[in-house]
Amino acid sequence: MKNHPKFFRSPKATPLRAGNLLTALGIVFFLLLGSPAAPAATKTWQGTSVTWATAGNWNGGAPANDLVTDIALFNSGAYSFQPTATTAGSVSGIISGDGSTGTAALTITTAVTTNRLRIGANGIVVKANSGTVTIGNANTQGALLGASQAWQNDSSSLLKVYSVGNANTGAYTLTLSGTGSGGTTISNA
Repeated sequence: MKNHPKFFRSPKATPLRAGNLLTALGIVFFLLLGSPAAPAATKTWQGTSVTWATAGNWNGGAPANDLVTDIALFNSGAYSFQPTATTAGSVSGIISGDGSTGTAALTITTAVTTNRLRIGANGIVVKANSGTVTIGNANTQGALLGASQAWQNDSSSLLKVYSVGNANTGAYTLTLSGTGSGGTTISNA
């Protein structure tokens, strides 16, 4: 047997060395792929005034103004104040209703053109027993897509979004679905 350096003498790695190799590979994969994204937190509208960005209008504080952190939930039987998002607000998604309790009709007033409400990958979900959901109007516009997303209407009430646009320069896919009879209308007025 020739005299080789020590690491060539044994074709089998010891369990300790194999464990080190697996640990190193795990670290490399983690660094290359990144850590998995944390699920978005849900912020529930309480509506003590109309301003979207006011922390006191939300259970748990106002949604973070980005496309990934928080989902805005509207599940009240009545709204004393309907939300107004007029400062280029962003949210990961919007949910209306809880699927069993009747939820009041909701209108989210938004700003115009590039200051419309931006919606991230969690899209819009209108659950069964939700009232009509309207985002924007002919004067204040509607929503900007911040990512590819689905809008799902499982209620017998209408989901209506005015003037849908793209928040960035990329192309996004919008998928419409749902089991309810309410339907979805996009009105680029």
